[in-house]
Formats: sequence, structure tokens, C-alpha cells
Amino acid sequence: MKGRKSLAIMVMVTSLLVVFTAGCGILKNTAKLQEYEMGDDRIPSINAVVGEERQATGVEAGITAENVQFKQYSYSSDSVTDDLQAYTQHLREIGWVVTKDYNLTQSTGEVELAKESVEDEMVLVMAIVYESEKYEVRINKLKGVLTFY
Repeated sequence: MKGRKSLAIMVMVTSLLVVFTAGCGILKNTAKLQEYEMGDDRIPSINAVVGEERQATGVEAGITAENVQFKQYSYSSDSVTDDLQAYTQHLREIGWVVTKDYNLTQSTGEVELAKESVEDEMVLVMAIVYESEKYEVRINKLKGVLTFY
């Protein structure tokens, strides 16, 4: 009985180490990404604009209950305001439009931009939630079209 319990603990520890190591590799690769991929769409990554100095702290991807594809990248940074100023300016220069007013002088907030996908009747919506030393870039791909008034 004692041998089985020890074996079970060793298997569990080994499994956790494999998951942890794989997770570290994903984060390391995320810090070097030059673009985010959403199907056929390619979006410049935060690192492509501000450099590879930002530490990736999390990556998520999936499909919501509403059938919306998403990817989310979390970063830590000592220069959140500068990063987001450069990134949002670059996105606007390549056709992204601001869909929600924002103020980067505030210590916390959210930026939201959108762009039509290269896929018909699909829209990319990027929300960047930020605090003093971190931010999360979430990209949603959903059915729709951008309409301007």
C-alpha cells in the first residue's frame, strides 16, 4: 500500500513538472511573438511594436459559450502607459478603429479597438485591460461588420 501511494505521488509530481515546463515554454515563445494569429488574420503583437522586453505571464485561447473565438495574452511591464500608447497608435495607423474612449493617463483602464477580419462578415475586437505594471491583450473574433456613422 505504501509503495502504491509513493508511486502515485511520484507520477503526480512528474506530471506537474511536465505541465509547468510546457507552460514556461509557451510563455517564453509568447514573449517573442511578432504577430497574433486568429485564423487567417495576422495582428502585430505588442512585442512587435515595443520590443521583446515584455514578460509574458499568461496565455489563453478558446471559444466562448456564444461561439466567439478568443485569444488572451497577459504581460508585465514597467512602462505600461508607453507600451500602450505606442501599440494603440500603431494599430490605428494600420486600420484599427477605437470603439471605446480611453485615457492612458489613468492608472487602470481599458482600451478597445476593432477591425474587419480578412474573413467575410467577421470582426476582430481587441480589448486591452491595464493596471500600473501589467496588461492583458484579448482578441475576440466574431460575426459582424463594422459600421461607421
